[in-house]
Order: sequence, then C-alpha cells, then structure tokens
Amino acid sequence: MTNFFLQYVENRDKTLVSLYPATEIQHYPSQYFLLSAEEKWKFYQESCNILRDFNLIIAAIDSGEIFIEGYRKISRMLSILSLVTAPQERFEIAPYILRLFELVISTKLIHKVVSLLSLPDDAVLLEAARIITFLASGPRVPHIPFDSIFHPSKMTTKVLLINDRVIGKLINLLRIRSKEVREQVIVALGSIASYDKEPRDLILQLNGVEALIGLLAEPLEDSAIRKATWTLAVICGETLPKDAALKPEKIVIDILTVAVRIFTKTEDPETIANILTILKYLLVLVEIRVDNVNVWEQVVRMVTYPHSLVRCSALSAVKSIITLNEVQTQFMLESGLIAQLTELLTSQNRSVKTDACSILGLLCQKGHSWVIIG
Repeated sequence: MTNFFLQYVENRDKTLVSLYPATEIQHYPSQYFLLSAEEKWKFYQESCNILRDFNLIIAAIDSGEIFIEGYRKISRMLSILSLVTAPQERFEIAPYILRLFELVISTKLIHKVVSLLSLPDDAVLLEAARIITFLASGPRVPHIPFDSIFHPSKMTTKVLLINDRVIGKLINLLRIRSKEVREQVIVALGSIASYDKEPRDLILQLNGVEALIGLLAEPLEDSAIRKATWTLAVICGETLPKDAALKPEKIVIDILTVAVRIFTKTEDPETIANILTILKYLLVLVEIRVDNVNVWEQVVRMVTYPHSLVRCSALSAVKSIITLNEVQTQFMLESGLIAQLTELLTSQNRSVKTDACSILGLLCQKGHSWVIIG
C-alpha cells in the first residue's frame, strides 16, 4: 500500500463535504445515470473487473488489435464518476477512482485521447470527448492530501489536457455535423472551465464563447441548448473563484443578449435554471434601461416557479443582485419581490422557507426593512 493510501485511510473518518454544486450535478459529464443502489454496486464491480485489464487494453489499442472498443471500455470505467456523485459514495470507492487516474497518467492516455480529436470518425470523436469530459474534472475524492498530484488544486489531468491543446481542438469541433458529438464537446468545454479561472480564461482567449454564442444563434435541439447554457453559466462564474468575474464588456453583452433571448422563449426548467445562473453573474454588471427592465421583472417572477431547480437558481440570482447592486435591488422591490418572497414563507418545503428568510434578512441588513414591514 502506498504512502498516499495510508494517509487517505487515516483521514477517512473526517466529515465529508459536498463535492459538487447543484448546477454541476444536474449536468454531470457524459451520461447521467439514475440507478438503484444495487445497480450501482453491480456497475462498480464490472468496472473493477475491466480496470484489472487496463494495461492490456492500452497495449491492444496501441497495437491496433482493438481501437474504438478499447476507448469505449476506458470511457465506461470513467463513467463511474457520473454514477457516484455523493461524497460518501465517492469516498467508499476512492481506491478504484485513484488507481484509474494513476493508470491514465502512467500510460500517457491523455495524449492518445486528444490526438483522436483530429480523426474524421464520429464514433471515435464521441468517445474521445466523453473521456476528456471525465478527465478534466479529475478524481474529486474527499480528503486527498494536499501534496498528492490528485489534489483539486493541482489540476493534474486538466493541465495535461490543456498542454496538448485540447481547448482549441474542442472549439473547432463545435461546428461538426454530428449532434451527439457536438453536445459532448460542449459539455467537455464546461468541464474544463469548471472550478479553475485559468482554463476558463483560455477558452475566452481562443474565442470559445463566440463559438458557443454562434451555435445558439442557430436552430438547436433542446438538449444542445441545455448543455450550451450550462457551459456558459460555468464560464460566467459558476463553480469558479469569486475573482473570476467576466470583464470584457463585449463578452458580457453578447452572452446576456443570447441568454435573454432564450430566457423569453424556452420552457425547459433546466435551461431556465442555467439562464438564471448566467444572469446571477452578469446582470449586476449592466445598467437597467427601458428596453431591458423586463429581465429583472422575469427574475422576480421566477422566485415562485413550480420547479425547484428554477426556484433555487432564481433565489440565488436575487441574492447576488441584492448583495452587489443597490439600484437593481430597488427595482426588484418595486417589481413585487417582497410579495414573491412572502409567498415562499408558506411553502411546505423547509429549505425554500429558509432561503426566503435569508433573502429577507439580507434586505434588512441593506436597509430595506421599512419595505418588508410596510
């Protein structure tokens, strides 16, 4: 047993913390599995059996004995990350996850996978994009020692991907005809941008945002719009450090323009939640004008939306605006915000009541108690 695993086991009784914000769980990389506990366990055991042959699979890929099937097996092993997202579950299978990532690095798999992005084969491109999506997030296992290469701050697999110029290659694939490949590429870019400002900034430098906006200007399937708005939400700041706010004014306006257009047309709850997350970061950067006041009014209305994901995102956007922009706060108050929050106080959902009380308390701290009392 390595020193790393000894340190890991020593730390296993510490309190576990959440690995992912709700927004990321909702669109976790590649296929999102909804399986029972027994089905999860069976999937895990099957993945362990495949992992034992990892080096043989790589050798067979390199020799040409198997190709696409070999990469599908690797994608399947990594897909356990989408199946096991709860901290306790992730913790329990940590040895499997960490061993898998050790083999990925030791076999130089990342370079092999990125090179696949130049091949004119949709099936190969799809598996490559899936693998990249998983690898970009890293193992994300609780209690990894800081000096480990797999500590989240090291971004080991993400750095290796970026060094192989994966971002530019993915951006070029946004125009591919295959809908399935294109959607996976969109999610891969979001996964790369998540949590780390530098990769997000590199996507901006390589005109990735312009490419996504151009894509959203065309007729797209709901699933593609959902994924593209999620990736834009990440680029705007979701999961990123507080100092990662978008600054180029043109980028902010361009994203807002396309987000608002979708906001007024879509009825898909996940897309609406993604748009609200975008607005959470960008609305405070612009001024209220006669031609855009309806956006803030719509945000206020979304506070009591029936779908919990939308309601949560709307409350988060409202809280951000109240914290950062007094003029916009005043406008939302005049647009009926207090009535909306008061309605939530009668909810049977304790979490909803807590969120509403939290925002009302924040308004009091900001000097608006007279509006609440009135």
